[in-house]
This record gives sequence, structure tokens and C-alpha cells, in this order.
Amino acid sequence: MISQWIPKKLAAGLAIATIAILITALVSLLDVGLSGVGLLGVGLLGVGLLGVGLLVLVRRDGLTRGQAEAALHQSAREFEELYNNAPCGYHSLDAMGTFVRINDTELNLLGYSREEVIGKKRFSDLLTDKSLQVFQQNLPLLDQHGSVHNLQLQMICKDGSHLPVTLNAIALKDAAGNGVMSRATVVDDTDRKQVETLLRQAMMI
Repeated sequence: MISQWIPKKLAAGLAIATIAILITALVSLLDVGLSGVGLLGVGLLGVGLLGVGLLVLVRRDGLTRGQAEAALHQSAREFEELYNNAPCGYHSLDAMGTFVRINDTELNLLGYSREEVIGKKRFSDLLTDKSLQVFQQNLPLLDQHGSVHNLQLQMICKDGSHLPVTLNAIALKDAAGNGVMSRATVVDDTDRKQVETLLRQAMMI
């Protein structure tokens, strides 16, 4: 039987990998829609692996199919909670730079609700003039190399205050090489900026 030759660690690892691939596929489909055969293929792969993961859980641990599905769904919910409550901001933008996904951490930093941002605001709308120039200067690098790193930007919060952040982003492209969206992390630099200011002031004394 399969439960006799699949080691427990391998079974657990396969289940976790299945969840990760499936969630990645679903997030991609939610972010950019069914816009290409490649994304659809990823979705089908995720669904297929989900079936394998269920089989492993059922055969290895003696769970019923319903129990295995419940375990996988629980892991998916935990993944979503991890995404939303991560120590840094996460967001996804479409090809026009409009927010299609954003986590709770970044929303809380900016003071916006999800309904005020998704499909309504572009990332450029939330940048100061100087930071917008920096961001636009780096867009060709994102397109050519597929990523940009450690961009120092100032984002505009809902109350009008400015939030210093470090942004890292990757580009996602379709089969033809056209950019369809980007994903980014946003780290609050407030504390670091305050320390730098204090150090500069100390050096002037």
C-alpha cells in the first residue's frame, strides 16, 4: 500500500508543497485573471497536485477524504493569515500599475481600507513627486531584468502624512514576454530614518 512506502516526512512535505503550489496558482489567477494558457496550466497543475496531496493524507494518516480536505483548507487559511499579517507589506499590481491585491499590513501602514485601494488606486497615486520620479526611473529595470531591489520611496498615507519605505518588486510576464503584473514587498523605514536623523544631528554637535 502507498502508506507503507511513502515516508511520513515525504508525505508531509508533499502535502505542504501541494498547498503552496495550489495557493500560488489561485493567487495568480485572482491577480491577473484567465489571461493565458500558461496560468490556466498552473491552475490545473495545482488542482492535480491537490488530488495527490489528498491521496497521501488519506492513505498515510488514515484520514477520510473529508478530513484531508479540511486539513488542506485549514492550511490554506493559515497561509492567507500569514500573508495578511506579515511583518511587511505585500501588494500586486496589474500591467497599468493598479492594485489588484494588498495585504492588511500595508493597508494599516497607509490607513486605507481594501475597498478604497483594490481596482481604484495606482501605486503611483500613493507616491510623493520625488519618489514617483525614482519609481519611474526604475521601471525599465523591472521590465528588462524582472526585478528591482531596495528602492527608497515615500508613500502618501490617507491622512496626508508620508511613510518612508523600502520596496522590492518582481515582474510577472506572459508567454510572449509581456509584463502582465508585478508583486512587491514594502518595508516600513520609519525607525531606520529616525535613527539616521539622530546620527546626523549627533555628528553636527
